[in-house]
Amino acid sequence: MFHSYSSDSITRSSANSANSKARSNSTDIEFLKSEIERLLMITESLWGYIKKEHDYEDKDLFKKVLEIDARDGRVDGKVAASAPKKCPECNYTLPRRKPFCLYCGTRIAKDCFER
Repeated sequence: MFHSYSSDSITRSSANSANSKARSNSTDIEFLKSEIERLLMITESLWGYIKKEHDYEDKDLFKKVLEIDARDGRVDGKVAASAPKKCPECNYTLPRRKPFCLYCGTRIAKDCFER
């Protein structure tokens, strides 16, 4: 027996799939928002300790943030990704997400602030 789908059932299926994806994305967004809030609290706590221990003022932090922001030549609230690095052994361009050179196998240490 031949079973055909009506355009209504295909539309409903597509709508259900889209709704499911939207719910999943909404959950991901809420998770990221809570992570950002947690990181902001940690950052504020750390700044409080550093400020107290070293007698800094908020203007010192502001100056440092502007200095970091301007490293890429633009003060735009973003830190530009660094240019791809070269392997110290074979001089080939290193992949960003690999802890080693694909060409010669040299292990590459990443800077914890590298983007």
